[in-house]
Amino acid sequence: MDYLGKYPPFCIEITLNGITKHTFENISGITESFNKLMSVLIEIKNRNLPLSLKTNILRQNIAE
Repeated sequence: MDYLGKYPPFCIEITLNGITKHTFENISGITESFNKLMSVLIEIKNRNLPLSLKTNILRQNIAE
């Protein structure tokens, strides 16, 4: 994050495949990945870095 703060990119793109921990981790298959991602998003916001959130529409997240 220090590097990105010093040399900010044009945009950081992150795919968010669920807005709940359950859905996100069900899709990613990685325990605690949602909490780690939320920490990263907060750090990006705190550093005022350019961010673009994307998603894929899947059966697991269609209701969200």
